[in-house]
Amino acid sequence: MLLTNFSEYVIIRKKLGGFYMYCKYCGKQIDDNTIVCPYCGVQTGAVQIIPPQPNYGYQQNNQQYTQNDPDEINVGIVVLSVFIPIVGIILGAVNMGNGRKKSGKAYLTAGCVVVGIEVLIGILLWVFAMISIAIL
Repeated sequence: MLLTNFSEYVIIRKKLGGFYMYCKYCGKQIDDNTIVCPYCGVQTGAVQIIPPQPNYGYQQNNQQYTQNDPDEINVGIVVLSVFIPIVGIILGAVNMGNGRKKSGKAYLTAGCVVVGIEVLIGILLWVFAMISIAIL
């Protein structure tokens, strides 16, 4: 009997549903659960099932860490940009440079809008001051 391209042992099915296992090297019949041939010492390729060991107190956490979107807009920084616009402009420029375009644009926009409003208020106050001086 010539059998090739199989594992190191050939399993031949018996007519009654059981299995005979023969060593591919020495040809002797062995038990189908044998890991190493008792006659020639060659590994059979049979799988040895090792039951799982009990876990004594340590439980592995398989929960994946989810990181927030690095380009997420931080509302606190936007509010800070309204009260201190230079912070918004600086953080906007830094975030735009780091590739966080969405948040950088939001901070930069908030800072620039507030600076624009402050300049406009300053001009209006100056105009009203000049008018009030001219009236007096």
